[in-house]
Amino acid sequence: MRSQLVTEVRSSPLRWLILPLLALDLIFLFTGPRYWIGVWPQASVVAQLAALYLGPAMAGVAAWLAARRGPQSEGDDGQSLSARLRWRAATVLFASTAIYGLSVYAAGAIVAAAVSVADAGLGFVWVGSMLPGVAVILTCTALGHSAGVVTRSTLLAPLACLVGSLVVLRYFANSLSLLVFYGDPYREVAPAAVSFRLAAALLACVAALALTVSLTRWCVGQRLRAACMVAGSVIVLLAATGLLFLAPYAGPLVVARDAPAPLCSTSSPKVCVWPENRKYLPALSAMAERLRNLPAAISTPPAFFERGLRSGPGESEQSFEIIEGYLWSAADGMAQQVLDLSMPPACEPESPADEDRAVQAQRELLTWLKSRAIDGRRPAEIRGGPSVDHEAIGRLVLEPEHTQQIWVQERVKVIKETPCVM
Repeated sequence: MRSQLVTEVRSSPLRWLILPLLALDLIFLFTGPRYWIGVWPQASVVAQLAALYLGPAMAGVAAWLAARRGPQSEGDDGQSLSARLRWRAATVLFASTAIYGLSVYAAGAIVAAAVSVADAGLGFVWVGSMLPGVAVILTCTALGHSAGVVTRSTLLAPLACLVGSLVVLRYFANSLSLLVFYGDPYREVAPAAVSFRLAAALLACVAALALTVSLTRWCVGQRLRAACMVAGSVIVLLAATGLLFLAPYAGPLVVARDAPAPLCSTSSPKVCVWPENRKYLPALSAMAERLRNLPAAISTPPAFFERGLRSGPGESEQSFEIIEGYLWSAADGMAQQVLDLSMPPACEPESPADEDRAVQAQRELLTWLKSRAIDGRRPAEIRGGPSVDHEAIGRLVLEPEHTQQIWVQERVKVIKETPCVM
């Protein structure tokens, strides 16, 4: 069977589609934000998310190939094939299709690794994070193959499989945990959950092959074949629906990861990050140093830790997080720690007006600390947040220290002199 598979791979029409499929994968990788470059878990997740489009593409391609070839019941000599040879013929066609899809997927992962290694250091994309994409591609290929065999349509079946799987993945892949959408270093793929998805994908592949063989063995005659087509379509649809909605019951796909020894700066205050986020450490160290030289009313902690490096209650509130590569999110966590350390414990103000003044002063101080950390105003692409004048505060951090000190002391005074209910 190996020689048959090699021959099928070499002669498959997919050899003309491998470059367009690879282009689809690379377009997905590089047309969006590129914060993932240089961070292994982020690069792994982004490379895996190419399955959102590569999976539907393979569903359509598999349906077209299966419909074009049809289930083989006779050999080249016109003799009826045995069940064993029917299984072999079906397996060779399906396997060659899957090989092309997974090869493109692997090529995308290699490209993601190649552009990341300079900043991320020696390593590779996380295989565990790539496996959910493998499961999605295999399942889409199996469903497309089944639809092609059942309908024998080289137009409607591929189109329906392409659009149907694209819609399902677009709207349900996240809610049903079919793929990993976040590449934070403090998260990892749960082995049990991804094993279930791989097992379900392999089961779908076997079911697709069994459907191919059964149509040639038992569904003979126009009426019987029509009945088999309807039954096969219903079985495939029920199986796909079952796989989709059973996936969450295998447990969460992503779980908390045990923290390794952190990578820390030599600056003061010290900054500690996950080793995978090493590329951000120089910028974070500079941010921490800017928060060191503050007015006397503001205190700075001795160290800043990235989320997940420490355990205990309130850990997430006492750490910073880098969200999609934006250092503004890290500045938010750092600034909140500085503000919590510097301001008195919260109390219940005597009146709503007192509370509004204190809250607004805290918001302005927090925004000033974040802007000071990044040495400028809030990035234009960041939206929402507290109702403060970001433009004015962005200009303020460029003013002389004396001007900033007066501004800070005014707000600190408002907070500390807020009358509280006794």
